[in-house]
Amino acid sequence: WLTYGETSQGLRMGVKDGSLGSADSPEYFMETRHFEENKSYIPKANVDENWLWKGLFVSSNPTYTHSFSLIAPASVPGVVRVSMLGYVSSYVNPDHHVKVYVNGIEIGEVFWDGLTWQMLEVAIPSGVLHAGENTIAVTAFLQTGMSSDIVLLDWIELDYASSFVAENNTLAFGYENPGARKFSVDGFASDQVLVYDVTDPSAVKRFIGAEVNATGLGFDVAFEDDITSITNSFVQESSGYQQVQAIESDTPSNLQAV
Repeated sequence: WLTYGETSQGLRMGVKDGSLGSADSPEYFMETRHFEENKSYIPKANVDENWLWKGLFVSSNPTYTHSFSLIAPASVPGVVRVSMLGYVSSYVNPDHHVKVYVNGIEIGEVFWDGLTWQMLEVAIPSGVLHAGENTIAVTAFLQTGMSSDIVLLDWIELDYASSFVAENNTLAFGYENPGARKFSVDGFASDQVLVYDVTDPSAVKRFIGAEVNATGLGFDVAFEDDITSITNSFVQESSGYQQVQAIESDTPSNLQAV
């Protein structure tokens, strides 16, 4: 630990009782992944968002596939959202036709017209997502009567149910269903696991009374919490903490002398 000056001052981390009782154990929590890269500046977008990700050119390169990894998705329906800009306007109405695929399965399509934005939101059936590498593909199709079309991809967003399994010895999750809940997080490399309530980042609390047990995935930590509104928890195994490289006193600069 480190002290400096008046040690009676300064915020100290509080504690929260996570001792196990008879509360229900949720099997999953909902998580959102947002995928976006600002690669091309498009002045004709003519809205607040002028930086876009990928162009879908129907005549030459109509598909963009984004790969991502999931640790332990639950077999529960999810949602995918795709934000796009139609970049061609013609006498054909509608100009644009796009389909979205998750792991090779078509889950939805949308038609729209003109130099306008479109946000497709569609459900992902349960069981389509799986542990390991997954893909979301966006494909533009040529409408009858048109010789070409361009659709610009802005971002992709995924809502999915995740099981309580750590990734790289860490799991951060939010939960909002009210009532007493017993959370059990598996997949840690050792039994040195700590749990924090980080709902208020300026007043983080450490859970006491959590129990750690060996499992087939390594180690599992279980704790209880009384949920009254959305609560954010952070679970960390000791090897994931960063180490301080050095602590040295600051020598104030004298900018007026420059």
